[in-house]
Amino acid sequence: MTSLIDLENGKYTVVDSLSEGGGFYAQRYGEEWRDLTGDNLILAMFYEIEGLRQEVNQLTDNKEQYDSTIKNMDALADSVRYCIGELPNSETVADKIAELISNLEREVGEIV
Repeated sequence: MTSLIDLENGKYTVVDSLSEGGGFYAQRYGEEWRDLTGDNLILAMFYEIEGLRQEVNQLTDNKEQYDSTIKNMDALADSVRYCIGELPNSETVADKIAELISNLEREVGEIV
């Protein structure tokens, strides 16, 4: 599979098609510019950038899931609070949800 890394807002593109028997080269403004075959430093940096970008994408996905979970928990707590008096232990449940949200936000804040 050919892998591409765009740099400088698309000015440069590094192309790795070595696994397909192709080449390893750089494009500048979409035109083939430099043959990078045999340059292990550039190849190592290519793989490092590729891995870091995958990690960033995964962290972004995790953050979006976290934000969604917090919103859902907030909505659940609000719904339970709305039902206080109608449901047994609703006030305790709402307080417990609020405590869980607070703990989760504190733990995630320590990680980030």
